[in-house]
Amino acid sequence: MKQAPARRSHASQDFTIHLVPLKALTVTLAVGAFTALAGGAGPSTVTSMPMQAVKPAPATTGIKVMSSLEGQTTLPLRTKWTVTTNIDPEQVASVTYAIDGVTRWSEKKSPYSYGFDAGYLITTFLSPGPHKFTATVTANDGRTASNTVTATVSKAPAPPPALAGRWRRTRENVNFEGEWDIIFDEVGAWIIDPMKGGVVEQINVQGDVIRVFAPIQMGLADLGVSAYGAKDIQGVICQEGGPEGAFKWARQGNQLKLTWLSGFCGGRVDIWQGTWTRVESSAPRGPLTPRK
Repeated sequence: MKQAPARRSHASQDFTIHLVPLKALTVTLAVGAFTALAGGAGPSTVTSMPMQAVKPAPATTGIKVMSSLEGQTTLPLRTKWTVTTNIDPEQVASVTYAIDGVTRWSEKKSPYSYGFDAGYLITTFLSPGPHKFTATVTANDGRTASNTVTATVSKAPAPPPALAGRWRRTRENVNFEGEWDIIFDEVGAWIIDPMKGGVVEQINVQGDVIRVFAPIQMGLADLGVSAYGAKDIQGVICQEGGPEGAFKWARQGNQLKLTWLSGFCGGRVDIWQGTWTRVESSAPRGPLTPRK
């Protein structure tokens, strides 16, 4: 919203004009040329020329919200969810993304995309079946408009029983020294650091190869969700949209060896590659409710 121009005062030795931002305009003529024209009778003042206050143009009453999910009745496990609107970006206060009435993401700057600009809506954390996906645009003046799409999501494939579950290894000489955990379930691959924060990424296991895709965002940026005893699962390891990578996995007894194959991302390779030990008891995943 543009600010109103500051008041101004124009002056010379002959006259001074004061601009008053109400319904009256007062012009004061001081001693000088205008006094001489008045016959030297002293200062002359002209007042009370009524003026109508300027009213701001009425706000556009209709906000339109266009969602990239429109027309879809079934969603893939990974898709883009973007929003456009008919009002200027400078007039947009926020765009929120809710699933079944629960706010999962919010954007304040264009382009308006779920899961960061290059990120995805990955539905593996949702139960299979129909869900309501609502995008709401809020303008600076308080007006709102929404777009709701009802679509069905599929059941995410579970990892093989030999891989599923929680694994741990101790890392030294890194930024976060201590015990790191990796958990494989139908939502994805969860990385939990020693500070009890973490990230989860979508995966697909084919034989002895784990394909890793993009991070899964389930709560607002910098807040995320709580899961498996970690207080905030959110953010990225590599980039907002990936990149896709692959690791070979091999289990022997209670040991799991992960070896990088393709799709280089230094942070992911550094964390994943190595030998992990099975953790028999683990905190439950929990309801994946967004933190506030």
